Amino acid sequence: MIVLLPFMLNTGWHRYYRHATIYACLIGQIATYWMNYKKIKYRFGLVVILTSIIIFFILFSVPFLSVNLKTKLALTPVLLAVGEVLFWLGIVLIGKDVYLNLKTKLKSGQWPGKKPDLN
Repeated sequence: MIVLLPFMLNTGWHRYYRHATIYACLIGQIATYWMNYKKIKYRFGLVVILTSIIIFFILFSVPFLSVNLKTKLALTPVLLAVGEVLFWLGIVLIGKDVYLNLKTKLKSGQWPGKKPDLN
């Protein structure tokens, strides 16, 4: 409900009200977009980290490939470098807070399924 006060009648208040409504809608759309962007960025970061883990597992299968030794020697550092770059890129994408949380859990020894030490 809009209340018209006497000073609003000839001042063009409706223009400001219309702009405020448009700005409020735009801010809502930007906030929704930002939330979706953060979710997508987080999920993409997890996919990149999982890809780097898969590359590290492929690295262990390199000695068993049926290619010559030079190809194996060239493939090993390439896979190591790509795996490292993808891992740290994924860490950057998922964010500092998630990384620090994972780091503290790994350092404290709170592995999934491990019972806490009561001593």
